[in-house]
Amino acid sequence: MTSEDLKILHPMKEVVESYGIKINRSGFCMCPFHHDNKSASMKIYKDNFHCFGCGADGDIFTFVMLMDNLTFKEAFKSLGGCYTHSFSEMREIEKIKRKRAKTAELRTDLKFRITLCQKLIDIYRMQTLKYPPFSDEWCLHMNALQYQIAELEYLTDMR
Repeated sequence: MTSEDLKILHPMKEVVESYGIKINRSGFCMCPFHHDNKSASMKIYKDNFHCFGCGADGDIFTFVMLMDNLTFKEAFKSLGGCYTHSFSEMREIEKIKRKRAKTAELRTDLKFRITLCQKLIDIYRMQTLKYPPFSDEWCLHMNALQYQIAELEYLTDMR
């Protein structure tokens, strides 16, 4: 298993919490690398950490190395790293990668649909101004406008 595979399997937050460190809702925790424990000075990001007090930062391997006083190779092995891949590990990694790609694709599609709805709302609003109220054309565009507004509300609720 490569280091990138381990980063996929072990998120930064999970590694930090495995040492009994509590992370607050905004992603901050007490830094275990310096003794000024008056406030939460370490920010835990998706793939790394950074302490604004002592300047310590890095990824999951750096964190394990600093916590357990290990070399990179020892930290790599302690996180489950090896230099051969088992079939089940490869399958799990591919499953996670596919899930992340699908989520990103859905998010991109949702953004596109929201942008399209917003543009159509603008177009239909302009069209309703061109025709006298309650004429056939005005009603047609007003109905389309109402539909797009409802669609936009639905899409923004999906976020």
